[in-house]
Amino acid sequence: GERPRVRVLVRVDRFDRFVSVIVFVPRDRYDSRVRERIGSYLKEAFEGRLSAYYPAFPEGGLARVHFI
Repeated sequence: GERPRVRVLVRVDRFDRFVSVIVFVPRDRYDSRVRERIGSYLKEAFEGRLSAYYPAFPEGGLARVHFI
């Protein structure tokens, strides 16, 4: 019974055109404010802009959001 934790997977385009980030967040802690805060943090961290985000809620205790 370990509580799910936030996980982040980052892939940078080989030509430095974009960054693709998948963030896993415990489903009970995820809402639109959390998504906005994560998006803002990623914009600052990669000195870019947020082009798109795709939330998904697969079975299990984690929500998944794909940021580009």
